Amino acid sequence: MNCYIKQILIFGNDETSRCLKLTKGLNIVTGASKRGKSALIEIVDYCLCSSLNTIPKGKIESYAKLFCIVLRLKEGYLIIARPAWKLDGATKIYVSFESDYTVIHKLNVDYFNDLPLLKIKGAGQDDIERYIGLRVVNPSPADAERKSGKASIRNMTPFLYQYQNLIASKHALFSKMEDVFKRKDILDQVPIFMGLVNDNYFSVKRQVDELSLKIKRLERDAERNAEESSKYGDRLKELIENYYALINTTPPNLMTVRDVLIACKNLPGLSDDYYLKTDTTRRYESVAMKLAEKQLELNGVNKKIKQIETVRDYASKTLVHHKNDLARGVAVAHDVVACPVCSQDVPAMLEESRKYVSAMESLNSEIASMANFARYDSEQIEALRSNRRELISKIRKLEDELKTLDVFEENFKKYKSLSDALNYYKVQIDFAVRVVGDVGVEDEFALKELRKELKQLKKELSDYDFAKSISDSEAKLSKWMSALCHHLDFEDDFRPPNLKMKLDELSLTHIDKTFGTVALSDMGSGANWLAFHMAASMGMLRLFCNAPNSSVPSFLFLDQPSQVYFPDDNSASSEDKDRVQELYVTLLREIHRIRAEVGFYPQVIVLDHAQNLNLGTYNFKKFVRADWHGATALI
Repeated sequence: MNCYIKQILIFGNDETSRCLKLTKGLNIVTGASKRGKSALIEIVDYCLCSSLNTIPKGKIESYAKLFCIVLRLKEGYLIIARPAWKLDGATKIYVSFESDYTVIHKLNVDYFNDLPLLKIKGAGQDDIERYIGLRVVNPSPADAERKSGKASIRNMTPFLYQYQNLIASKHALFSKMEDVFKRKDILDQVPIFMGLVNDNYFSVKRQVDELSLKIKRLERDAERNAEESSKYGDRLKELIENYYALINTTPPNLMTVRDVLIACKNLPGLSDDYYLKTDTTRRYESVAMKLAEKQLELNGVNKKIKQIETVRDYASKTLVHHKNDLARGVAVAHDVVACPVCSQDVPAMLEESRKYVSAMESLNSEIASMANFARYDSEQIEALRSNRRELISKIRKLEDELKTLDVFEENFKKYKSLSDALNYYKVQIDFAVRVVGDVGVEDEFALKELRKELKQLKKELSDYDFAKSISDSEAKLSKWMSALCHHLDFEDDFRPPNLKMKLDELSLTHIDKTFGTVALSDMGSGANWLAFHMAASMGMLRLFCNAPNSSVPSFLFLDQPSQVYFPDDNSASSEDKDRVQELYVTLLREIHRIRAEVGFYPQVIVLDHAQNLNLGTYNFKKFVRADWHGATALI
C-alpha cells in the first residue's frame, strides 16, 4: 500500500525534541558509528507495537520520554506515539489520524495531552491495523492445534527492515524467523499481506473444514448405527410379524429397518371386546418347518464333509502303505532269489518280483496324479464348512423365534382379551425400538443439509483461488530479483543470476546450470550474501507495492549495505567504492521502476557510513536526510 514514514520524532525529558523528516523515494541517513542510525529502525519498530524494548540503552533511552512516527497515508497522516518503556510504554500507545498537514508541521509533545493512552494489545494495535487496511481477525484453520491469532502488523516487520547484522548474513534472509511459531504465522499471513485473501476467506475456509469433519463423523456414526440397527432390526421384525399374526393380519412389507420402524409407529389396534382369534399356530408351524429344512440341509452338508474327509484319510493311508510295499519290492527286485531249502537260485521268482515292482510303480504314479483332486478336495471342504456356518446361524435364529413363540403361547393363555395380548407385544416392540433407535433418520436429513451447505461454501471458497496468484507472483519475483541481482556484485561463476523465491517458505535460491540449486548458505563471499538480501527485500517491496489490496506499508530500511566493501574515502576510484556507488544507483533505478508500475514511489531508507558518492546522473546529497558525521548525531 502507499504508506511511508513522514517523520520520526523523539520528545525528550528536557522538553526538547529531535525530528527526522523523510520523503518518498530514496532517503539516506549517513554518519559515523555510534550516532544513532541503527536506532531509527528500533524506534520505528517500537512504535509499531513491539512487545520488546529494543531502544538502545544509554543516551537515547535516558533522553526520551516519548517516541513518535508519522505515517503518510493516501487519506492523511497516521500519528503513532509510544511513551518510554518505563513510562507506561510497555503496554500503552497513542494513535491518532489527521488529514491536515499543518497539524503535522506543528506537531509537539502537547498534542498528546488530550489523547487517550490506548492498550497496545487491544485498541492501540487494532487502530493501526485498521488504518493500514489489515482486518483479518482469525486466519487459523478449524483443526489447528495452535491458534495463530489475527493477522498482525508485527508479522509484516520482516519485510520492513534489513538490520545491520542481517543484510549480509548467510544464515537468514529475513528477520524474526527464528521462532518456529512466529515463522509459521508470518508464512501463513503472506497471502493476507498481499491482499489475496481477507477475513471472509478464512471464515469460509474454517466453515468448510468444520463441516467436512462433521460430515465425516456423521457418516461414520450412520454406518455404525446402520450395523447396530440391522442387527436389532431383525429381532424387531420378528416381534412385528408375531403381532400381526396375533390379529390374523398380513404384515406390511418389511424389507428395510426403516420399513420396520415405520410399521412400529402404525401398529393396528382392536377394541377390548374383540376376543382372541390368532394365527400364531400357523406361524409356529411355518417356522418349525423352516427349521427342519435347515437342519436337514445341515445334516447333508455334515455328511458330505465327513465323506470327503474319510476318503481323503483313506487315500493318504493307502498311499503310505503302497510306498512301503514298493520299498520292499524294490529291495527284492535287486537281490538274487534263492530257495530257502536247497539254496538254489530261482530266476523265475526274481522276474516275478520285478513285475510286482513295475506294477506298484504304475499304481503309485496313478495315486500321485490324485494331488490335483486333493487340492479340489480342500476347496470343496472350505466351501462346505462356510455353508455350514451360515446354516448354523440361520438355525439359531429360527430356534430363537420358536422360543419366542413358545413363550407367547405360554403367556397367551393368561390373556382374557386380544387387547391384553396386543398391549403385551406393544411393550416388547416399544422396548426394541429404543434399542434400534431411529436408524439415523435425523442424521440422514442433517447430512443432506450439511452436504448442501458444504457445496455452497466450497463454491464461495473457489472464488478465492489464489494459487495462481501466488504462482504468478513467484514468477514476477524471479524476474525482478534476477534483473536486480544482475546489476549487483554477484559472483561471476554464478552468472547470469536466476533467482527463485518460494513464498510459502520465504526461501530464495539461485538455479545454476553448473551447480544446480544454490541456497544463500551455500555461497561464499559477503558480496553474494548482500546481493541475495538486496534482491529479496527490494523484490518483496515491489511485490507489495504492485498488489492493489496489500496492507504492507511501502517503506524499507536497509542498514549498512556498504559494510561488505569498506570503501576508502581517501580514494576517488577504489573498486569497493565503485561497488557501493553501483549499489545506490541500482536502488534508485529500482525505485523508479516501481513508480512507473504502480503510480507512487516506495520509500527506501538507507542507514550508512558512505558519503559523497558519485551516482552519475543522480545527486547523492539530494537524497541525504541527515548527515551525522563530525559532532552531529541523533541525540
